[in-house]
Amino acid sequence: MKELTERYVAHFDSKDLDKTVEMFHENAVLTDPVNTFSGKEEIKQEINKIFQSCQNLDFQAKNIYCDEAQNVSIIEFIINLDVLQLKGTDVIQWQDGRIKEMRAYLNLP
Repeated sequence: MKELTERYVAHFDSKDLDKTVEMFHENAVLTDPVNTFSGKEEIKQEINKIFQSCQNLDFQAKNIYCDEAQNVSIIEFIINLDVLQLKGTDVIQWQDGRIKEMRAYLNLP
């Protein structure tokens, strides 16, 4: 599971929309501090908005914690979107090697 989580971080960091979204289940749910997005297509649109909103994106995991028994991983991260730096945590529920649910928590300015 740690390898899957690291792969997600790498795809997001490289702004590879297709590979990032490929990691989600068809009926996955992504919840951020503002909204909830259901289904792979809605999630793809939201991630694409993030990627398109900045020229430079740097997404780095500070720590990754995994609970194999619960199929959960937690990423403590720093993300730089051009000049904006955010710190946050992603809580990921995995199913069959894909992201079933992600809850994203951010320290918003």
